[in-house]
Amino acid sequence: MFSGESIDILAKKIFCVQNIKQNIWKLFLSQIEDDCKYLTQRRLSCLSDTGYLALVSFDWITVIQEMLDLNPLILDVLLSATTSSKKQRSVEHFKNIVPECGLVYGIIMKRRFKDMSRIQRFISLALANERVHQKVTKFYINVAFTFYSPYKLTVV
Repeated sequence: MFSGESIDILAKKIFCVQNIKQNIWKLFLSQIEDDCKYLTQRRLSCLSDTGYLALVSFDWITVIQEMLDLNPLILDVLLSATTSSKKQRSVEHFKNIVPECGLVYGIIMKRRFKDMSRIQRFISLALANERVHQKVTKFYINVAFTFYSPYKLTVV
């Protein structure tokens, strides 16, 4: 009945009509809201699991897989906003952008439902671990310099 090109032309013409465009946009946003509501009501999200084992075994692929399966419109919006259509087809580019899209998704979903905080907790732990590492390294350097250096430090 319609070919691919004629469907694109028809869609563009329909989208030029302001009332139709607004209604399509409302339907699009309503679908995103329904997808998010379904995740929060059913507690299906991997972001809800904030236990020790979930944080230790955290990976971005699980978050992106959830988006692909349960919230594909948000993934499409994030990919469209962050990359060109050529790069979206590149597997290598997709691998590089996975953590960024996952992070934004985690922030959005936590804002919607406070119990979906796995990403925020994972990042907090990673930052705390890095701070501890930096402090221990700095302490070790100071101690080593004080004990093994021929120069005496004077604290003013």
